Amino acid sequence: MHIRESTDEDAAAVAVLITQLGYPTTAEEMRSRLRRIAADAQYVSLVALEHTEVVGFLGMAFGLHYEYDGSYARIVALSVAPQMQGKGIGTELVAAAENIARSRGASMCIVNSGTHRTETHKFYEKRGFSWRSKGFYKPLAG
Repeated sequence: MHIRESTDEDAAAVAVLITQLGYPTTAEEMRSRLRRIAADAQYVSLVALEHTEVVGFLGMAFGLHYEYDGSYARIVALSVAPQMQGKGIGTELVAAAENIARSRGASMCIVNSGTHRTETHKFYEKRGFSWRSKGFYKPLAG
């Protein structure tokens, strides 16, 4: 498996992965979104490839804390193709996102997940995120 930043050529595959999350998206809509997002340095879009096939996607955004000094990274979207789930792809995408967040000086990684996604909650908790209010937070130490 290989992880890299997404490109225009990934739009159709990413659209399928976003649709699987419950957000119906066409390839053209995704291409337009990815282009706008890529133009903003506060966003990072990653894809996981098995050989040459996109099998996972993670999108994250950076922001500044109001309650603390410094910045945070927020995982905005994470999706792995159903036939590839349970193979460590989501874990690798999250680890890559955390490394990018650390390299940009973020002090925390945050993710929100719908209350109906109980398996997703377990996934994040196993990776060190803890429940606070309606979000999951994970300190990113040195």
